[in-house]
Amino acid sequence: MASGWAVALLLGGIILLGASLQRLAGIGLGLVTVPALALLLGPSDGVALSNCASGAISAVGLAGNWRRIRPAAMLPLAGAAACTVP
Repeated sequence: MASGWAVALLLGGIILLGASLQRLAGIGLGLVTVPALALLLGPSDGVALSNCASGAISAVGLAGNWRRIRPAAMLPLAGAAACTVP
């Protein structure tokens, strides 16, 4: 059985690969991380970890680019997204 550090390093590497693809292409975090994490952790935990990593990465990106946000362009998109979420 693998040690705790080896598993944590493997999980971190998978998330780093997915985050790098998302940074380069704009999509890809879930496409890369969910299958690998689901095999390692199980479907429920793999999807949950991928969603948490995606939220954290998005929050870091938002914090780094906060001054570049254009509220006039963002508010209609956020309003439309809020209407479509059940």
